[in-house]
Amino acid sequence: WRAQPKALLAGNLTQPLLLRSTGRVGVLGIRLWPHGVGRFVDVQVVETLNVRMALGRGQRNQIGAILRKLNDASGKDALCAAAVDLVELLSLKEFLEDTTVDATVRDIVAARGQGQVEFWADAAGLSARQLERRMIAAIGMSPKLFASIIRFRAVFDELQAGKPSAWLKAAIDSGYFDQAHMVRAFNRFAGRPPKEYLRSAGLLSSALVQSAAK
Repeated sequence: WRAQPKALLAGNLTQPLLLRSTGRVGVLGIRLWPHGVGRFVDVQVVETLNVRMALGRGQRNQIGAILRKLNDASGKDALCAAAVDLVELLSLKEFLEDTTVDATVRDIVAARGQGQVEFWADAAGLSARQLERRMIAAIGMSPKLFASIIRFRAVFDELQAGKPSAWLKAAIDSGYFDQAHMVRAFNRFAGRPPKEYLRSAGLLSSALVQSAAK
């Protein structure tokens, strides 16, 4: 374990993000679309995969100014005000760097990760290889891997809608062939089997896997 900066950015994740507090702490999180990471960094997005980095130093333009306000905020009101400014700024079209990837990401999320790369590539007017290159450049991973992660997240959506014991139904409804198929995904993306993960997951982990507000 090591101390984290006051304001940090977690790149897109293909493995668990583990954070532990040493006492009572307040946390404000902003969840981005996967292709939003590139708006914060001056390196290739693939280099930020599964990486945590400090915010507010060296970022560009208006975003950098707001990040420095976030980093320097001394109270809850100032922190929330800076967060609202950042969300409003990121919603502007000028910060959307690849509209094709944006549409594809949203299609994959809407389909809950169920579908074929060729279908999404055709919808984007690209070959499968072209789409893969664009996705890796924008989110740091291939469309196939991204779809696998979204399908894995869909399990949590199913469990939130029902009882935590309904693993088989959640697996099938999320596009897995059976419960064993889902357990393999848990071991891959969460680093442990489902029941062990739920026993050890803290409040922050729960917040990160909950569905975004529609």
